[in-house]
Parts: sequence; C-alpha cells; structure tokens
Amino acid sequence: MIGPVQASMYSSTEPLTAALFSVFFLGQNFRMSDILGMDCIIAGISMLDFFEKK
Repeated sequence: MIGPVQASMYSSTEPLTAALFSVFFLGQNFRMSDILGMDCIIAGISMLDFFEKK
C-alpha cells in the first residue's frame, strides 16, 4: 500500500500521460507551452520526492 504523498505524486502524472497519449494515438503536435508545462509537472514531482521527510 502506498501513502498519501506517493498517491498524489502518481496522480500528478495524469496530465503527462494524457498529453503523450494524444500525441501517439491522436496525432496531436507538441507546442513549446506543452513541453514547458510537462517540465513544471516533472519538477514538482521531483521536488516532492526529494524533500519528502522520511
């Protein structure tokens, strides 16, 4: 079983997976704003993981 912090980190990846599925299955194009948004989400998840108190 995972804790609440890990669950929130996994749920934060939903926009990333939706964007990747739209590119691969629907043929959508990435714009620079999409890439910047993905970078912000990944940075937030990384900070949660890095600064998590153990």
